[in-house]
Amino acid sequence: MIRPRVHSLKNQPCKYTYIMDSVNARVRQIRREFCNGSNRDFAKRMKKTPNTVNNWIREGYSVGRGVLADIANEFPEIDEHWLRTGEGDMLKSDLISAEATNQDEPSSLIEAYNKIVDTLHGISRSHEILAQSNKTMADNNSKLLDTNAKLVDNMTIIMKEIKDLKAERERMPSKKAGASQIASDTEGEYGYTK
Repeated sequence: MIRPRVHSLKNQPCKYTYIMDSVNARVRQIRREFCNGSNRDFAKRMKKTPNTVNNWIREGYSVGRGVLADIANEFPEIDEHWLRTGEGDMLKSDLISAEATNQDEPSSLIEAYNKIVDTLHGISRSHEILAQSNKTMADNNSKLLDTNAKLVDNMTIIMKEIKDLKAERERMPSKKAGASQIASDTEGEYGYTK
């Protein structure tokens, strides 16, 4: 009898792979799942020769209970009842549920990694913006210092001109002084008195 394979170690259904009811087919399935189908690797793990393993997987060969117990001991993930009878799941049920639980972990780790990458990109972009802002502020600060220096120069010139104007004003006779001086000069001349 041929049954569809329900799940693999990767916990993914395989649509077109079938498990035969024979113990030989189940041993082949274990070899395929755990040793990438390699007779040599499977023999090495079982501490047997490749010829012995070839016998186990050959259809019609009688695999003894001791061999099945040895396989179950070497591959503790395998349900020994399934190995002997073909009933149930290939993997022990606690491993299937643990595998299903762990299947979510990689996606959540990938999501966390992607969030970290996005955050780092955001920080990098913020750094670029801050660097540009700092450059703009430095340019504006330089322009402001130049403008301030020009203002100081202009104020110095204006203060000097004001000082020069005051000095010139002090040297010039005042209009009042000039009028009274003229009056006193003409007083004697024309005989006016106050």
